[in-house]
Amino acid sequence: MNRICFLSAALVAVGASMASAQSDFTLGFTGPGSQSGSSGDAWSGDYNCTLADSGGGPGAQGWSLSVTADDAAINSITFDGTEAAALYSGGFKKSELTTKGVDDCAGKNGAVSAVVLSFTENKVLVAGATTQIAIINVSGAIPAGGGTSTLRYVNKCQGAGQPVQNAVTENGATKNPTLGTLDIALREVQSCCNAQVNVGFSSSKVDSATTYDGIVDAEGDPAICDGAGGEIVTEVPAGGQGEGHVYASISSKDAGGGVQGWSFSIALSGDGANLTGLTPDGTPGVDQNYSGGFKKTEIVDPAKNSDQRGGVSAVVLSFTENKVLPAIGTSSVLDIALQAAAVQGDPDQTASLAYQNGLRGSGQPVQNAITVDGNTLNACNAGTAAVNVIFRIEPVGQNGSFIRGNPNGDSKVDIADAVWIINELIRGGPASACPDAADANDDGMEDSSDAVYLINFLFRSGPSLPPPYPDCGTDTTGEDPAATCPADSTTCP
Repeated sequence: MNRICFLSAALVAVGASMASAQSDFTLGFTGPGSQSGSSGDAWSGDYNCTLADSGGGPGAQGWSLSVTADDAAINSITFDGTEAAALYSGGFKKSELTTKGVDDCAGKNGAVSAVVLSFTENKVLVAGATTQIAIINVSGAIPAGGGTSTLRYVNKCQGAGQPVQNAVTENGATKNPTLGTLDIALREVQSCCNAQVNVGFSSSKVDSATTYDGIVDAEGDPAICDGAGGEIVTEVPAGGQGEGHVYASISSKDAGGGVQGWSFSIALSGDGANLTGLTPDGTPGVDQNYSGGFKKTEIVDPAKNSDQRGGVSAVVLSFTENKVLPAIGTSSVLDIALQAAAVQGDPDQTASLAYQNGLRGSGQPVQNAITVDGNTLNACNAGTAAVNVIFRIEPVGQNGSFIRGNPNGDSKVDIADAVWIINELIRGGPASACPDAADANDDGMEDSSDAVYLINFLFRSGPSLPPPYPDCGTDTTGEDPAATCPADSTTCP
């Protein structure tokens, strides 16, 4: 018997007593919309198959999927671990890869999945919601010049059984869903790691003899040095208004006689932060090398830049001396001050900085350019270097350091602390404001063995207290290596 007919018939009994109202359904995908790398590099990613319900009926009882990928391969498909799997109870589920099919799936690799949530209970997806119903792993290769891979629902891919239709069952009746697609942009990125000069953003001031040191880059190791996709996070107490600094840096690798000057045009986008200051002063690349040259830096007027916010900076280190950045190394050359757009609540506040040609201050539009040996060079990664700046609420009670063996919080480890532990455990005494400080032997528990351990250490040449001891700090060993104490619960900073 055709599998879809079997699933539909099985669900008729489950839905026979329900009302006749039904929803409209749409099958879609969520996941990364782009993949990048050098030409020929392999890429892979997990993508969700989703089912959107218009909300007209009680919800989907089951479904079947038939999925393919253009210019990519589907490596696996699973229902387990999805949002829908949490509702599964005594039904039917089968997911498998396919190498054959008919009609629109003829000659295509793909995957199919069929699910009935329950044969005995009224288990349905949430009406009016979009639910993750399968997870597929997709892979491919970055083509020269870039390209596109497309995920799509195509009827009649065939696994071990009959060709599968994309279908949804509600109220015991089968409906044909709208079939969505997802284009995945494949971006060829030339590696910039061996380029003479690169730019990027750093979370702190960098003055290093190592190329690309400190520049935020999300590519991993080995990096392609595009300076893209990284994050700089500033934690802010709840109700405070975050402030932070990002540093524009230059990386040099065999850059001739060294970088003599540069011009930057840096755009700020996103509503999570505002630009409050911009200066080359105080940065190591400028402070250590500037002598009688030229520097001009200003925050641009959005009204003169099509509402684009940002800043421009131009520096020549010297007109009379051979002042240059090191020919090999990384130097911060611009301090960018930012303030969160609002007081900090639970949601992150996010903005982005990127090198973007053409911003105008009081003069002409500025291009991103670097001067070496009197010649203008374009940084290899100037078109990709960008960073997300995030203001995030500070975790409550996770920033207090402590001294091991000092539960009474007086900054001294002595016999009074052993007595404190016994009083707390046995005699109803006050509890330590920092329980981790009472865990003298660092076994993850506060008990009488901690008092014994402390006495042995103090008076019987027993083993030393594990860190943090004798100075303030956080736990880096033992049973709870992430242990800290509530803020202001000790005399430690």
